[in-house]
Amino acid sequence: MRNKYAIGFCVTIFIVLQIWCSFITFHFPYIGIYVELTPQQQWVIKEMTPESASAKLNLKVGDIVKQVDGKLPDESRTIQKWKAIEKAHLLLISRDGYEYEIKVNRNSTTFYDMVPLVEEGACLFMAVLLFMKMRRSPSAKLLAAVFLTMAMIYMSLGASVRGDVIGKLLIASFMMALPIIFLHFLVIFFKEKGNMELPTRILKYLYAIVIIAFAIRSLYFYPPMAKVYRYDGSVTLVFFIIGFIFNMSVLTFLYAKVRKQQSYVSSIIKSGMVVIVDLFFTSHLLLLTSSINYRTTNFKCKVYKRAYIGFPHFICLFDCLQSVV
Repeated sequence: MRNKYAIGFCVTIFIVLQIWCSFITFHFPYIGIYVELTPQQQWVIKEMTPESASAKLNLKVGDIVKQVDGKLPDESRTIQKWKAIEKAHLLLISRDGYEYEIKVNRNSTTFYDMVPLVEEGACLFMAVLLFMKMRRSPSAKLLAAVFLTMAMIYMSLGASVRGDVIGKLLIASFMMALPIIFLHFLVIFFKEKGNMELPTRILKYLYAIVIIAFAIRSLYFYPPMAKVYRYDGSVTLVFFIIGFIFNMSVLTFLYAKVRKQQSYVSSIIKSGMVVIVDLFFTSHLLLLTSSINYRTTNFKCKVYKRAYIGFPHFICLFDCLQSVV
């Protein structure tokens, strides 16, 4: 009974987050304008992302931002936190002594906004399929958790690039959790299928780090402390790379032990190595986008291209797991 309530609670939270992230993604266009404060205490446009809505507006680098939605730029939350203009519909710009009103088109959903939804749907499908068909297998449940984590990352991407605090909190936290959950899956899987004992004590410390990082990121909601975000990208990236190296080290060690054996375990290990390498490049590119580093969203098309290449490796691993259950 408790499990049913827990599952119901988690599903409710997921639906609420999905509605919120989808609302932010499709209600606000991705503007992609980054500003800086001059010695004259004026906010000027420093950079504009080519794939964003700003590319279609009559804006130039060096334009002075006088108002954002009828308010001074200092009152804009995205400018306060990220020095970026997002979730805005009307800008007052000054150029060469003349002032212009710039209306941001609300209906600016692009291909790049739709791809994460497709990726999220595919990951959710795999997670549900694993949980429903192989619920008695602990390793299958953990693999489902890997897919669910990927779904959360794709779900929050659109909100994150638009400067939404919840979106940024979600995507950074799940990026850190992804290599740990995958490592947990490897530990349980090889114990379950190959009678191989891997160290498990480190997992609780790694999960504790993710929880602490999540608590620290909650400071995003307190504007004066949002400066922590400047270091968040580097911390998340380093943590993810360490997790990637550790996962690869575990698989390399296991493969060295069974490489001469013509068994399904060796083929699973090789598939797992391919998945981790592809997962690293896909997620590394996501880390380079505005989900973590707010100023590099021009890499977005590379991210989605890589994500489409990477996903079949998850399916490959799922097929291998299913074949031995």
